[in-house]
Formats: sequence, C-alpha cells, structure tokens
Amino acid sequence: MLKYFTTFLIFCLPFSLEAQLTVLQTEIVDRNFELQPGNQDQDIELKVTLRYDGDEPTQLQWNREILYIEDNWETAVCDIVLCWLPHVSSSDFEIEPGREFDMIVHLYPYGQPGDSAVVQLELVDVNDRDVRQVLTYSFFNDVPSSVSVVGESGAHPTLYPNPTGEMFHIKNDDRIHSVELYNVIGQMVLKKEYRSGQPIYVTDFKQGMYFVKLLDENNRIVRTLRLNKNQ
Repeated sequence: MLKYFTTFLIFCLPFSLEAQLTVLQTEIVDRNFELQPGNQDQDIELKVTLRYDGDEPTQLQWNREILYIEDNWETAVCDIVLCWLPHVSSSDFEIEPGREFDMIVHLYPYGQPGDSAVVQLELVDVNDRDVRQVLTYSFFNDVPSSVSVVGESGAHPTLYPNPTGEMFHIKNDDRIHSVELYNVIGQMVLKKEYRSGQPIYVTDFKQGMYFVKLLDENNRIVRTLRLNKNQ
C-alpha cells in the first residue's frame, strides 16, 4: 500500500504550481510624448500587465527607484489598491492566484523643460523573495522644450545609426563635450570626453536598450537619448 501511495505522490508533484510573476507583455516599456509648457496638469501614463501564478493568495511588495528624472518632474505609482502620491516609493497589496493586474507609472512634468525620465519598479513576493520581477518605464519628450538644447545649427542632437551594432555618431553636436552611456538598470557602462564628429563604439556591449546622456562643457545634461544595440 505504501508503494502505491508513494507512486501517487510522485505522479502528482509535477502538477503543483510553482509561484511566479508572469509579465504578459514586456518588462521594459517606453513612451514618447510632447511636453506641454506651462501645463501643470499634464499626466503621462505607462503600464505593464502581469499575472500572479501560484497555489494560494500572497502579498506583493513594490519598490520604486528613479534611475533618471528631470528637475521639477515627479512620478507616481498605481497598483491594484491605490494610486500613490509621488513621495511614496514602496507599498504592498494582496493578490489572488491567477489574477492579472496592472502596475502603472505616471509622469508629471508640470510644464517644466526636460527630455526624459526612467523609473524602475521591483515587485517581490513577501512570502517568497525568489519570486520577483523588475520593470522599467521610460518616458521621452519628442520635442525638447528647453531652447538651451539647441545648437548653432538650430537643431537638437540626435544619434545615428540607431539601432546600431558597432558604433554611433552624434548629429548636431555643437555643445557636446562628454558622453555617458547607461544600461536599463541605471548602471553607467561608458563615460568619455567627446570631440565633434567622432564615433562612439559600443561593440563590446550586450544587445538591448541604453540611455545616452549628452553633456556640455559645464557637465550639464544637454539631452538624454535612447540607443538600441541590435547585435
């Protein structure tokens, strides 16, 4: 009898559901928007849809980290319980097995000049810290509102070719004196002085999305741009 019972347990074990957080689209989302100067109420929203797969209800905790944001801009987070004010950087909520839910990040530029903001959310199962997901939300102003980013040519700096596998150039680089390159988790992977017209090589970096900060001679950010490395 014990032999048959053991066999039954072995047969059943593969069917037990291992808890996990499943991203139903992509863990890295981005949105281009046009800044509305002077509009204190502009609200740009980005969301990621997930599903909690597990055997029983659990408690999920989210932690917000701002990887980059312009001065005077703010972000807020909405979970299944509430939309939290910008000063709240962490909270938790109960979730049922199999439930789909959205994690939403709002950007409030308050009509102030700037180019971009990058926010990361870490979601962790309070009862099993191995169950986690890291989500990255990137906001990019299509039309930079600050006249200070415009060079003598009257055009904004841009990167080309983009995507690239080996190198990129900076167009309209009149005011660019140094370049910083960051990966999607906010780690600086390159920093170098820049001479007009020189290529920036990215051959040794992994495939994926990067953020390129272009700085002037006073180390002020002229513009932050996305770079896609495709091989």
